[in-house]
Amino acid sequence: MITSAPRITIDPLVCHGKPCIRGLRYPVENVLEWLAAGMDIAEILADYPDLEREKQIVLAKVPDITEHLADQVARVVRSIRQLDLKKAPSVSETLDWARTLMLLNIDTIDEQTAKDTLNVLLKYQSDITKAAKELSVDE
Repeated sequence: MITSAPRITIDPLVCHGKPCIRGLRYPVENVLEWLAAGMDIAEILADYPDLEREKQIVLAKVPDITEHLADQVARVVRSIRQLDLKKAPSVSETLDWARTLMLLNIDTIDEQTAKDTLNVLLKYQSDITKAAKELSVDE
């Protein structure tokens, strides 16, 4: 990993080697676009929390979800956010997806389940196609 600034890292294995905010894995270019569009830092962090915070939000907002499933949801969403997408899923899409998985009685996300339900997380068909192609689920 190459460190170019205290809060920015460049790692060929993370976000296709794009400069990212340390610890959050958000490409710097995305953050700059969000700021240019009028978002402030608090809004960005609320919409795109770190992995542990997102898991805690899922556990708090989705009744009866297990810690295991909440962890998987947060991890899969995190991996999808690292792709070059038209619109990365925000917390609201994460919650929608977790609720959908609960309604489908899914207790563990496998690769096929993730691919079959991507339309809940992503708005654009091109993003769904890209995510389905590159998706991997850590169990």
